[in-house]
Amino acid sequence: MDLNFDAHRTALLKRNIQQNRHYTGYADELVEGRCRIHPNLDILAFEDGIDWNIQTKKNPRTAQIYLHSMNYLNYLVYAHNETGEGKYLEKGKEILSQWHDHHDGMEKRETDNNLAWNEHAVSSRAINALWLKAYAPDALEADGQFTSFIRHHLDFLADDTNYMENNHGIMMDKAILIIALFLADTEERKPYITIAKKRLEKVLLRDFSYRHVHLENSPEYHRIVVRWFAELAKILKEMDAGFHRTYYNKIKRAKDYLGYVIDYNHQLPLLGDTGIVNVSVDKVHDDFFDAEAGIAIFNDEMKASTLLFSAGFQNKTHKHQDDLSLIFSVNKESILADSGKYSYAKDDPFRTHLTSPAAHSTLRIEGEEYPLDVLGDIRLTNYYTNNRYKYVSGEHHMYEGTALKRHVIIIDGDKLIIVDDALSDIPKNFIQNFVLDDTVEVEQVNRNMMKLSTPHNTYILNSHLGEEESHIFHGKEDKAVISKKFGKLIETHRIEISKAGDDTRFFTSLVPEGDEVTLNASDYEAISFDINGRTFEIPLDTLDRRAEE
Repeated sequence: MDLNFDAHRTALLKRNIQQNRHYTGYADELVEGRCRIHPNLDILAFEDGIDWNIQTKKNPRTAQIYLHSMNYLNYLVYAHNETGEGKYLEKGKEILSQWHDHHDGMEKRETDNNLAWNEHAVSSRAINALWLKAYAPDALEADGQFTSFIRHHLDFLADDTNYMENNHGIMMDKAILIIALFLADTEERKPYITIAKKRLEKVLLRDFSYRHVHLENSPEYHRIVVRWFAELAKILKEMDAGFHRTYYNKIKRAKDYLGYVIDYNHQLPLLGDTGIVNVSVDKVHDDFFDAEAGIAIFNDEMKASTLLFSAGFQNKTHKHQDDLSLIFSVNKESILADSGKYSYAKDDPFRTHLTSPAAHSTLRIEGEEYPLDVLGDIRLTNYYTNNRYKYVSGEHHMYEGTALKRHVIIIDGDKLIIVDDALSDIPKNFIQNFVLDDTVEVEQVNRNMMKLSTPHNTYILNSHLGEEESHIFHGKEDKAVISKKFGKLIETHRIEISKAGDDTRFFTSLVPEGDEVTLNASDYEAISFDINGRTFEIPLDTLDRRAEE
């Protein structure tokens, strides 16, 4: 196997390498023995070379994967290109040689304390090693070591027994295609192109909904995957193996979804494992409904408001117990937030909380959670709009012996009405949970009313039936936290409105201060209320009145 590092191939590779003005500083740290394996993870200090088996106290699995991914080789190449100093490439060659010597002959599988052959790590390491080799031709030069190194990685990635049918599988195929791009023999690359292309086409059919939403429950990962596919399409075209136009269209439509889901600050909602990300696409002002993905979005250009309602899922990757939850922003200000992406460590107590119902603006049951390991009976049930209001509903049957229904009504883009029904075979304490953005302050006006203050506006949260208890929680001790960046917690406020029973209804409004909401009549099939003298009589998509055995 011969590799060709000509200028054209290197330029194509560069498009797949992250560049950041902070990398020279990171590279200096690395030369001094401090390894920043990821910007959001702790720096690792090594006096006598890297400990490839290190187990960190925080996020040990994530740290192992990023240690073996070797993204830090990019810091060194970047610093070399910025400064012209050879010490950075020398350090990169030293690290790659140490990794090769430590793992030479090792069985190509994960172990309890070494994730060198985790599929994520293998995919990233292969690309990063090629990037270093492009600027340091003598890296692993003895006895064809580098060629052997790349061959082992390519064979691992192409082996279907190692393939992961999720976004890591896309990473594997991306690495295959980039390696194939550097193969000097065009015939040698063909079988690898075929393997990667067939798997990628399957992903486009399997992992996106009929409305082209990525089904791994995270707008951030949707964006990542769309960007990957856009680049993979270019690489395949470069090797005269482009996708059929059907797949190009799916990629385009998937990119279009980002315009619907971003708010009017062009930020993604913190749904599932998502952090705050600014997206450079035009905001789409139309509404969006996707029953397969379990996503409904109401946009209002005049009020610069976006409401996202989630109910249902197709797989558990990046999924939280967030069904029947709301994310709401008005006038470019976030009011109801979501928990965000904090950690992937299953034993982290805050990760446990942030994926639980208590970390989302949803209807939940005190002391209960529901399983995500099976596709259950949770779904969007209705959706319609007219010139007076917009309506969506969802149903949840995954709590034991319980059926939940949430009706969401939005008027004028800034007036939110929530009608929740709960039916159970025994009395339970049902809770309307509201997680506020960290920029929102809250004041209890009376038993049923809260004042929510954003930096520029004030809203009233009101429970209208008069039978509920309400409580405000704040900070880590009260599990009132969100995470906008990986590994970083932000204290915020959380509100609980609760009522016990076995056949229970909530009628709650969240409206700008000064707007008056009056409940006129309420039954299982319809709701009547006034807002500022305007009467609304809205039919409800009724809950199946039989609770599960």
